[in-house]
Amino acid sequence: MPYSRLRSAATGPAVIVNVSVLGCHALVVQASADHAEAIALDDLTAVAAAEHADLLFAILGRRPDVVVPPEDRNPLLLKILTWLWTSTVSHVLDHPSVARALAENPRIWWCATGSMAVLPLHAAGRYGEDGAADVTVSARAVSSYTPTLSALLRCRAAERDFRDEPARQLAVGLPETPGMTSLPAVRRELTHLRHHFPNGRQLVGEDATREEVLVSLGSCSWVHWACHGEQDNDDPAQSAFHVWDGPVTMSDLSAVSPTGVELAFLSACNTATGTTRLVDEALHLAATTQLLGYPHVVATLWSIEDFEAPGVTDGFYRRLSTTGRPRSAGAAQALHESIEELRRSAADEPLVWAPYVHFGP
Repeated sequence: MPYSRLRSAATGPAVIVNVSVLGCHALVVQASADHAEAIALDDLTAVAAAEHADLLFAILGRRPDVVVPPEDRNPLLLKILTWLWTSTVSHVLDHPSVARALAENPRIWWCATGSMAVLPLHAAGRYGEDGAADVTVSARAVSSYTPTLSALLRCRAAERDFRDEPARQLAVGLPETPGMTSLPAVRRELTHLRHHFPNGRQLVGEDATREEVLVSLGSCSWVHWACHGEQDNDDPAQSAFHVWDGPVTMSDLSAVSPTGVELAFLSACNTATGTTRLVDEALHLAATTQLLGYPHVVATLWSIEDFEAPGVTDGFYRRLSTTGRPRSAGAAQALHESIEELRRSAADEPLVWAPYVHFGP
């Protein structure tokens, strides 16, 4: 695809973070520029990126050879977020053309490669041990992610096709799942959804079977998953949402052909995690959902707290519904504000507020 088309994918800076043993750079693509700008990231190395990704995996319990005590997890994650700021993000945001663009429209898209692809660039900042920060990405811009510029371009084109009609919303909620731990807060999450989508359909508990969920997806424009999610590193195609009678895998979802879709909220664990073996490949539930045609996807980089999910859900949809009908075009801003509200109440717990991310225009 020619650059002249790719540059129109984002309405603000789209930043490709390139990590290599030969050197690290941020390539900034903007609609107003005839070519991409390269920002040298002299404080970033491929080795350091891999080390910090490994540390994140250890914090999240994904490295069986390394055990991080619970009391050390949040402080270590704050150090990772500070390193992301000093090594990478500050150089991007302080670059003159990026700073000018964000002053006019505070939106930015991240497209990272290598080990940086699993790190939470959107949450970078200079943090103290108590979580207080004198500077953060979120104070400067509303962040979104995209696996590629062409994927973002497709999402933007699909968004233009929306019609001013009521949202056809499906909620899949599993407070109890056979063989898995309970998610008691899902009931409260579903209550919030009934308030925001009084005409929506809810498949709850034993009604949320694989067959019923897959059939229902074909007739709904919005979907909200409130259940267990799982990333399969050995076979990413088997990454899944867990419903009453088994997993709904990426392979299952790829066979669905929904039409007129707008937004998917994946309120489940590890829905944008990707595989640690192929960090450059967008092999996760969020990417699969976008391939189904959903321009806007809210997903999670790691396990989320069951008791916090209903508040994030309520805040997100409340902000989308200020005009009466939920407007998916405001998804990135709505998530940004909801997570900022959560961060203010749990500043020293980035494991709680940092996993939520937005994919799309």
